[in-house]
Amino acid sequence: MTQIKICGLMRPADVVMVNQALPDAIGMVFAPGRRRRITMATARQLSQQLDPRIRRVGVFYN
Repeated sequence: MTQIKICGLMRPADVVMVNQALPDAIGMVFAPGRRRRITMATARQLSQQLDPRIRRVGVFYN
């Protein structure tokens, strides 16, 4: 079965969109030097607004 993950969430508006689309998972980028990198504090804030049916995935480097 195909699963969908939307990656690079950075803003509350991104969470609104994924809550409507209901993908299987979302990705938050923590890898240094990446354009869409967010802090743990931002990740917590976004996660609190995320529909609980959507899995949260961290994107790291090494």
